[in-house]
Amino acid sequence: MKKKLILLFLVAFAIRSVFCLSYNISELYPDVIGYHMYAFNLIDNGHYSPLHSPTEDTFFREPAGPYILKTAYQIASFFDVDISPICNYSMTEYAVLEYHPEFYWGRLMFSLIDSVSICFFFLTLLYFTTQKKAMIVTTIYLLFFPCFFFLQTLLRDSFQVSLLLILNYFFVRYLFKGSRYALLIVGLLLGIAILTLKALAVIGLGIIVFIFCAHRKSFKRFFVDAVLVTVVSCLTITPWMIKVYNSYPSIDVFKELGTSLTFDLGEYCTAIRVLRFSGEVSVDDSEKMLVDIWAMDSKKQFAFSFDNTFKQRADSVYALMGDKKEYYLMRYNFSSYCRAAENLIYPNSIWGILPTSVVFKINTFVSPLFILLGILGLLGFFAYFKAYWKGVMVYTSLMVTLVFLPSFGDEGRRLLLFYSAWIPFSLLLVSKMIFYLRKKWWGI
Repeated sequence: MKKKLILLFLVAFAIRSVFCLSYNISELYPDVIGYHMYAFNLIDNGHYSPLHSPTEDTFFREPAGPYILKTAYQIASFFDVDISPICNYSMTEYAVLEYHPEFYWGRLMFSLIDSVSICFFFLTLLYFTTQKKAMIVTTIYLLFFPCFFFLQTLLRDSFQVSLLLILNYFFVRYLFKGSRYALLIVGLLLGIAILTLKALAVIGLGIIVFIFCAHRKSFKRFFVDAVLVTVVSCLTITPWMIKVYNSYPSIDVFKELGTSLTFDLGEYCTAIRVLRFSGEVSVDDSEKMLVDIWAMDSKKQFAFSFDNTFKQRADSVYALMGDKKEYYLMRYNFSSYCRAAENLIYPNSIWGILPTSVVFKINTFVSPLFILLGILGLLGFFAYFKAYWKGVMVYTSLMVTLVFLPSFGDEGRRLLLFYSAWIPFSLLLVSKMIFYLRKKWWGI
């Protein structure tokens, strides 16, 4: 078993490392540069901020991704690699990328974590199938290009997938063996997941529901385990919460899980997008409005959220639509759900960094295969949910966000986790179909 795990790790890491070290682009979009600047400032001046020469922290982003980059950069600096800021950082424009060797160290760090998660993915499959079948599925998954494409961007999405795959293994272990030690690790990883993307707090609700399903005949066991995982996850995020609270002493920062990208701010941004969708404002004007909001000082963002300023502004934007507000909001939400469903099956933003002409060519040949894989995987997921329910907690939990957060599924990279479900469930469904046809037509 150890040899198989080592082999999986080495193959996965070799493939990802070659890709990340050989892939090079001349420009980066703002989110990527922001993450780099957070990590740079943490090393250079101790401030959590994407700005040049900051004098205070900026809590617009969750901290896990930038802190991992910081660790990678510190390792790089040990080998005399210079860590430098992006000279022409902007929240709205792509930056022409100078030579930044520390980027490769960041990519390797994320590749290392992703390769470890491959091993945990294999171990999870062993609870449901044989070693041979688990190895086949894992090999397909580790070779599947979309699953490691975003490692080179320095964004949090690949790390998020890796984290949830590891969390899912320990939760499956808990469900099968009743190990509270595994549940402690689940709580720890859930806390880190929330510090990666706070929308992943919904995973916590999924954990509670699945614990109840597993121990519905013993309320005491359910209650103790639910409290245990909740307390551990809360303790994990507490240091960050205290850091944010010290900067902005309001109990409401705990409700917002420590980021100034609050729910009310998000609602205001949604109102602006709906207004743009209605045609009442141009794309350029709406983009400027959004950037002005994002570029606000964190303390101002918190203040405007907690005194209902953002909520009032959202209401005023919706008022511009008059009686058609509900109509446009319904159409916008429907469009968001459609894009979420599309990205759930085929996240075409995988190719978002490539030239448009190349993207169209790729989509022409690849999208039918992706769509087929997604549809078969989705059908297999529901067809065999009852038989494999203990292994699908993170997927069912993440699906919930598509209902409550239309914009969450708008970008395909948010939903890369589902490939780790679509691959095995599509293979399972196809194998069952082949077995059925062989038996019906040839009696084999």
